[in-house]
Amino acid sequence: MTDTEAPSPFCIKLVATQMKKLSTEKPAIKIITEITDNNDENSPATNSPEDVELLTFVEVYEELCKFIKMLGKIFEFVEKDVREKIDLLKELHESNPEGYKTVITMVHSEKPIDKKEKESGAIAILHLNRALEFIVEFMYAAVAASNEDSIPKICKECYDGTLAKHHPWIIRTAVKVAVYTLPSRERMLEYIRGSAPDESMIRGHIDDVVQHGKLMEHPENIEVTLVGQPYSNLVISPNNRILAATTGTSCEVLYSDKKGNAARRVIKHDSDVIAVFFHTNERLVTVTENGEVTEYEAQERSFEKLVSRRVTAFPVVCAFAQKPQLDEEKELEIWLVVKKSSAKCQKFYDVCVTGANGSVEKVLEIPANLRKEQIAISDRVISYCQGLEVNSIILKDDDYSVVKETKYTSKNGGGHDDEHIHEIERLAVNGNFLVASISDGRVLQWSNLKTAGVSDTHHRIHWHKVGSHVAVTQFGNVLSAGAECVLARHSKGQKEPTLLPRLAAPVTGLVLSDDSSTCALIMEDNSIHTVLLSTMAIKSSLSTLEYCPRSLNTVFCSDPLRPKDVAMNGKPGTIQWFDPVTVTTQSKMLVTLENSIDGDMTSRGIRSAFRDVLTVSFTPTLAATIEKFINYDGENHLRFWQRIGNATKTKLVASIAVPKDVVFVATCQTSAASNFVNTIVTASTSGTISVWNYSEKEVREDLERSRNWQEAEIRSISNIQTDGKFVSAHGQHAVLWNVKNMKIIDVLSCEDDIQKVAFAADGRHLIVSTKKGVVCWDLLCLLVVWRIQQSVGILVNSVGCFAIDSTQVMRFDAENGRVLETMQFSAPVDELIVIEQRKATLVYVAKTAKGILCNRPALIKSSGKGSETIDLKTPFNQLARISSSTSKSTSSSDQQFVRQPRPEAAPSQNFKMSQSYHRPRPAGMAGAILDKQANKFNDVEAGYLLEWIKDLTKEEFDCEPSRDNFREQLKDGSRLCKLVNAIKEGSVKKIMKPISNFNCLENINQFTNAARKLGVKDEETFQSVDLFDGRDLFSVTVTLQSLARKVEKLGIAPPKQVSKDQIVNM
Repeated sequence: MTDTEAPSPFCIKLVATQMKKLSTEKPAIKIITEITDNNDENSPATNSPEDVELLTFVEVYEELCKFIKMLGKIFEFVEKDVREKIDLLKELHESNPEGYKTVITMVHSEKPIDKKEKESGAIAILHLNRALEFIVEFMYAAVAASNEDSIPKICKECYDGTLAKHHPWIIRTAVKVAVYTLPSRERMLEYIRGSAPDESMIRGHIDDVVQHGKLMEHPENIEVTLVGQPYSNLVISPNNRILAATTGTSCEVLYSDKKGNAARRVIKHDSDVIAVFFHTNERLVTVTENGEVTEYEAQERSFEKLVSRRVTAFPVVCAFAQKPQLDEEKELEIWLVVKKSSAKCQKFYDVCVTGANGSVEKVLEIPANLRKEQIAISDRVISYCQGLEVNSIILKDDDYSVVKETKYTSKNGGGHDDEHIHEIERLAVNGNFLVASISDGRVLQWSNLKTAGVSDTHHRIHWHKVGSHVAVTQFGNVLSAGAECVLARHSKGQKEPTLLPRLAAPVTGLVLSDDSSTCALIMEDNSIHTVLLSTMAIKSSLSTLEYCPRSLNTVFCSDPLRPKDVAMNGKPGTIQWFDPVTVTTQSKMLVTLENSIDGDMTSRGIRSAFRDVLTVSFTPTLAATIEKFINYDGENHLRFWQRIGNATKTKLVASIAVPKDVVFVATCQTSAASNFVNTIVTASTSGTISVWNYSEKEVREDLERSRNWQEAEIRSISNIQTDGKFVSAHGQHAVLWNVKNMKIIDVLSCEDDIQKVAFAADGRHLIVSTKKGVVCWDLLCLLVVWRIQQSVGILVNSVGCFAIDSTQVMRFDAENGRVLETMQFSAPVDELIVIEQRKATLVYVAKTAKGILCNRPALIKSSGKGSETIDLKTPFNQLARISSSTSKSTSSSDQQFVRQPRPEAAPSQNFKMSQSYHRPRPAGMAGAILDKQANKFNDVEAGYLLEWIKDLTKEEFDCEPSRDNFREQLKDGSRLCKLVNAIKEGSVKKIMKPISNFNCLENINQFTNAARKLGVKDEETFQSVDLFDGRDLFSVTVTLQSLARKVEKLGIAPPKQVSKDQIVNM
């Protein structure tokens, strides 16, 4: 391609300008769809402000066609197709200028004429939109990347997500190979830049093309559910590589793709999904509450619906799948428990089974009002529990007639709360074994279910204090987990269970794989973890945005130090910061210091009584929190925290017990210089206002500034302004205070009960929300500026002022109350946070009855990374939830969903993956995960490992505990080969001289092979480039630690371990 053929800076600027114009109008695709949906073919083409000039599209695509041609011969077929459509539109316009003047006139002109598809202007525009989608995605990725990133890889990913779905297999295969002929990113920008001297100008125009192009495709905001219902109905695929779970009307499939990347697919349904099963590794069956059974087959990027049928008109309570007994049987046998009516007086549920042709046959009836956890169906045995009774019904294989009915009744008691009436909460079945979990912590097991039911003797386990989730393996071993945050495996012949202690949160779901080798846990914080039962070790972890129904969930605010994140309750006792665009938890803060689980081990102590965060107020340097005791008559606790960095580290300065009615706390959150940044105000509902003076060493209450205005109840307080003003709301009066001396400046009468008070960003206007409307005061002259008689909630922050009216959110001007913008949610908004993601781009995050909803632009440019974000230290770190629209994260092996991190390797500081090595740094989530891995590297641990190698090899070298020295001493692989030879002579027969990169990589490869022979697992070994290129030095320490554990049985002392005080909790 010559320089004259390359698009000039003017052309790129023209495309950006025209796209901006088009993006502010209704897209042509939407106009075409709306007109073609109109049945009145004779309706005239009327002028509309939403209409688009046809030649404007032609002009834009002329320039985009040049860009496509620049990509080389492999995309010549795309450029040719676009050129044909452009020429067709030009010909149609020339033949009928009036009929093809705009998109609307074009569609109306073509309606009465039976045009062939190749001659239709409307179809041509629809096809052009496909090319636009690819170009926008490719330019977006190219601009966001660096010169070190692989343009062929970026292009292939963009092609797979856009044009590939419209092309046959042979073209997709050709593109897959030929993308490697594309020029480098730097050369590509040179083509686009043409004669322009400055690349930054072109980058700005390209960014405009991307942004306006995305607006052309998705002009309106979209609503995204960040948190809905908790995960349930978890299942594991036969190969133990895929998880499926339900959440409301969605079924989420979590797996590793062919490249080892962790992926997530969401399958939407019309009603709540009550069960999901794997027929094979590629086929998935879902059952919804309205009786629809659907089978899906996994495709490369989605799940294709194969068949769907409505098997019953009655609500389904639960469903169970029976594996085919014969090879020729292809369909799962689905057993349904059906509720025949919604009447409370209903006495029985119907148990039905689906036939081969989709028919449903009623088998028998069981008592109504059972929860799905209290029913278990497997191998023609139906078991259910009610109260303290367990019933088992054995059926014939051929006609489902009853062979035997048995019943067992347990005694109440045997627990720690004898006065409490207990019940059997859950059943679990596997082959000939049945397990029942009682609310007092007892677990009962029957081992001859298929022949004797529950009439045979049973085995009792009583390790838990309260009812637990249970599962039973095909060998009869029982797994149990619950509120104690421990997974217990009870094996036959062993008196004590094998434990996996200190889980991140209480367990709310437990499921076992078909081969009983792996179990999956759903935690109360909505995270999912898989456990390898042979070693009782965490195999993989996938965390989501924490939303625990047991928490108070009263914290929902913004943070001046992290303006693009939302702060809210996590699991009880914690606060989390999350990014609403990438749906990732960026950081966590443990507020509650008392561990109620280890303290009160009674049923009440574990299940009911605990502390949680009631409210919080942030400044850039401190945080003030108020904690409340749940289900216990105790005082609230006011804690003050010093903030280090950007909230990833906090230090407790003071903890003070305060009365239960102290529920308000306010700080000075202004970014401007103020004398009151270390002043905190607390208030009780009874009317007492207290002022606290904060320092990094202590916090003292200023008793002389304590006030109680007319002993009137306080309903709200505002934050402290730069000049020391703040407002407290008492009934119908707003009291304006000077926090310096706590003198009253004025009392403002609002003539209605006040709900909330807040200062506008200018500090001059006070917005007051009352039961009947909103009042704005000008505090400079202490006069009412405007008043609106409409009962709405308000949010006032640095972004702007917002009114909340049921599902509608209105942004208004503080000075005059004029509505600037409106936004609609699908459910009434209880609380709202608005974030300015970038200039003039607002993200609305709402707490509703449906969960946490986010209303934002359909496509918003975000790297998906937080700045210096470290998760809370737990027994295992957690990776962020992957959105279905974000790029994939990497995995270490095909057997893992995500790589398992190690808690011992907590970082002392943040690192990003090195940019100096010859291989390009991955883009997107893959690079973010490598950065996260780099953060887990611990210098002290590295020093201990070098000393261990030095002692075994009897070789002198520098053991300085640092990242650079660790890599420098080991990167040629020779010392590692000497290490395995010292452990076992002859492990590496020939150590290559480190005279070339190949020799160094070969040495490292010989070491990893020898380590595997000594017992190190594949998933615990690192790749050669992880050490040689410094990509993932943490994986190197994992391999060495694993090797040390394996050879310890040979009498070789392990390396010194990192002490707790040397682990930094960021």
